[in-house]
Amino acid sequence: MERIGTHWDSAASLFEAAVRAEHCDLVGVFSHFAQADAEDPSYTRLQLERFEEACAYFPQHGLPMPVRHMANSGAILQHPDSFFDMVRPGIMLYGVYPAPGVQRSLRLTPVLSLQTRVVYFKVVRAGHPVSYDSTWAPERMTPGW
Repeated sequence: MERIGTHWDSAASLFEAAVRAEHCDLVGVFSHFAQADAEDPSYTRLQLERFEEACAYFPQHGLPMPVRHMANSGAILQHPDSFFDMVRPGIMLYGVYPAPGVQRSLRLTPVLSLQTRVVYFKVVRAGHPVSYDSTWAPERMTPGW
């Protein structure tokens, strides 16, 4: 996902630096799945393999395995082999499945709902910009139905 952190193939050098650092205790290693809720598991499997390969550094160097976590809501539902030491449910905590096609391996119940009533309705003419900075203008009179 290219967020913070290091790539799997350079994790060993980061681990080495952390282990050598006098004031650093490496107690955990984690990553995040980009597509764990997808119907095609191939990229998730690739990410899992790379994470496991990076974590192999610790037993290869006679070091204790740090706490590992990677499983998000999609992985909790579809990839039990990714649970490691902890899981990180996100949207599941609200009782919502992360994607329409995700396996329903757990029964989720929504914990909240939003209810409102319409208090104002406006028709916008074609070509008349709306919003801050006039960033959008309808091509036809709205609502278009």
